[in-house]
Amino acid sequence: MYGQRPRYSGRRGQCDGGANGSLAFTSNAKFVINGSLIGTNAFTIEITPATGTGGAANILGSVSLTGIAGFVAIDNSFIGGTVSVSGSNPVDIFVVSDIVSGNVLIRNNTTRGGPNSDVIQGNTIGSSLVCSGNTPAPVNGGVPNTVGGSTVGQCQGL
Repeated sequence: MYGQRPRYSGRRGQCDGGANGSLAFTSNAKFVINGSLIGTNAFTIEITPATGTGGAANILGSVSLTGIAGFVAIDNSFIGGTVSVSGSNPVDIFVVSDIVSGNVLIRNNTTRGGPNSDVIQGNTIGSSLVCSGNTPAPVNGGVPNTVGGSTVGQCQGL
């Protein structure tokens, strides 16, 4: 966590920081969040493996991100619930090579990167993939997602 110094409560595994902070999990060690990850008005949320090998995280609940301004990356992780990124203006949004038991909801985001800055690719999604109101529309870079439910809105065909 960058910005304000994070507070950590060991038994419950709670880690939080102040507004405009960043949260990055980029290590080779596996970690487990026995609940949900909620990010609001943070600068960057990054859940990626440091070397590109092994999973970055096992999050047993959901990931809900709103108002993110810097960068969103969820890569090579297991999410036991829903992934939601909404109302954000990040440089890029990457949801890549994850296993998500619930829905993936990408709604009302404006990225500042190029036409490939909203990338939803190579995921296994247990429920639906729903995208709406994003500028630009998400792409899969030629690597399709496996979706157990429906692909809706801007995510049709991903």
